[in-house]
Amino acid sequence: MDKLGPMARSAEDCEAILHAVGGSDPLDDWSAAEPLPRPLPAATAKALKVARVRLDFSKSGEREAETAFDQAVSALEATGISVREAKLPSLPFEEVAGLVIQAEAASAFEDLFKDGRARKMADPNAPISNAAARVITAADYVKALRIRTLCQKAMAEFFSDWDLLLAPAEMMTAPLADVSLEDVEWSDPVGGMSTLCGLPAISVPCGFTRSGVPVGLQIVGRRRQEAAVLRAAAAYEAAAPWAAHVPPAVTALAAGTALSAGRPSTRSSSARRG
Repeated sequence: MDKLGPMARSAEDCEAILHAVGGSDPLDDWSAAEPLPRPLPAATAKALKVARVRLDFSKSGEREAETAFDQAVSALEATGISVREAKLPSLPFEEVAGLVIQAEAASAFEDLFKDGRARKMADPNAPISNAAARVITAADYVKALRIRTLCQKAMAEFFSDWDLLLAPAEMMTAPLADVSLEDVEWSDPVGGMSTLCGLPAISVPCGFTRSGVPVGLQIVGRRRQEAAVLRAAAAYEAAAPWAAHVPPAVTALAAGTALSAGRPSTRSSSARRG
């Protein structure tokens, strides 16, 4: 379930890094033997079949994030790319992804809990996280893997009609630096889906709220189709003003200004492999 992908100032830079680090690695049994897809010419972007998923912001979203997403879709359509409404299959993507990650983390960090090192960690939740994970049974884990296979098949069928899927990177705006992530109620069904199913995705900045907090757009593609994801992201960045926008935090650092804890965190374009 781990994802390692480049983070850069633009989709173009992400693509350059991806082709430098991607491909088969004889020292990594989990690396893909398949070659990376070749970059797509800019002209091919208009031929992509793109779906937008409309999420329910009334439950756990923020209006400004929804508005920024709608504006990003309009900007992409203005480039000539056709975008149509679509619905994700009704499956427990987030729940299954969370269970698998929790179980695998308990196994990966088992030694930290056995020898007591976890009790020395600064995070007060660290010592109890293993106890929570140990409630998961082997049967639970196997069932989750079976459901994961069903989810992968369902998304393969979904992408038989579409090349790409658009959704907000998060349904909320970025939390401020002085907010504990333990207190943030995350809800990202599309991100949970792409992580669970092993699909490539990229997150690109798509604006700021009135208070200057960044908002992101995520683009998800078919398995092994990073090239289409990156092409659409580059098309959006060319059409939107955010590619050249320097966040206040970066400007302050460049000027040697100390940042207060209340300043928002910012994100650059970030891609994950499928």
